[in-house]
Amino acid sequence: MTALFDLDSDWSMRVTDLRILVMLLLDTLPMLGNVLLLCFFVFFIFGIIGVQLWAGLLRNRCFLDLPPNVSAAR
Repeated sequence: MTALFDLDSDWSMRVTDLRILVMLLLDTLPMLGNVLLLCFFVFFIFGIIGVQLWAGLLRNRCFLDLPPNVSAAR
């Protein structure tokens, strides 16, 4: 009979620990939002720089080189 009570106290301790963990995660959401905003800003700036550096560089570079006896179906 005491083993049943041991499982009950272990279960309640796990629920308490899980509740603390969830509350900590919810408390850190505003800080994670700031980090995600900073990451978005950095990716956005580097995306603009990349588009400006590579703009038109690959234009007309992709073409189908077929042997003379094969025609492309359209």
